[in-house]
Amino acid sequence: MINPHQTEIIKEYLRTEQFTDQALIDDLLDHISCEIELQMEVGTNFEDAFHTALEKVLPQEPVQVQQDLEFLTTKTQNIMIKKTAYVGGYVSALVFCLAVLLAVLSFQNNALVDSRRESLTDQYLTVNIDDISSEQRNEIYQDYYKETSALKLKSIQQATISQTLLIISILLFGITYLPYWFYIGFHRSELQHG
Repeated sequence: MINPHQTEIIKEYLRTEQFTDQALIDDLLDHISCEIELQMEVGTNFEDAFHTALEKVLPQEPVQVQQDLEFLTTKTQNIMIKKTAYVGGYVSALVFCLAVLLAVLSFQNNALVDSRRESLTDQYLTVNIDDISSEQRNEIYQDYYKETSALKLKSIQQATISQTLLIISILLFGITYLPYWFYIGFHRSELQHG
């Protein structure tokens, strides 16, 4: 079993090797201590066990472990965050464009309904109503209502889909792209203050 004085010797060695990440120091301390204890159980003294443990646990340049760990965790994390942000931003913009397109089509169909109403009114102004039979009038009204109701339904459907896509676009932007900018701002402030 390693005593507190021997644990301090291991910690001091890790500090002299310029380790700064406390979690990594704790992990290395644990691994080195376990290896030393294994060596001491078979009768090796602390100094020899310490050197053997260092050869097994640490590479030639121990601080490289910390640098590799920082590179792997920071770079990989940053790359994944950037990819998520850019894909999310792109998809959000695409969905937003579709929402705008459907909104424009909805307004266009409403305009068609209005223009059909004006056309029907103009048609009746130029024709004497007494010259048209009630059956013809009913047929004209039925055609008008059928076509305008189809256009109105299409307009309502397009507006509904447009609103849904707009909500999806905002959510995608908020979930994927905005956190990236908050993360970048936080990371920059950490670097400036740390």
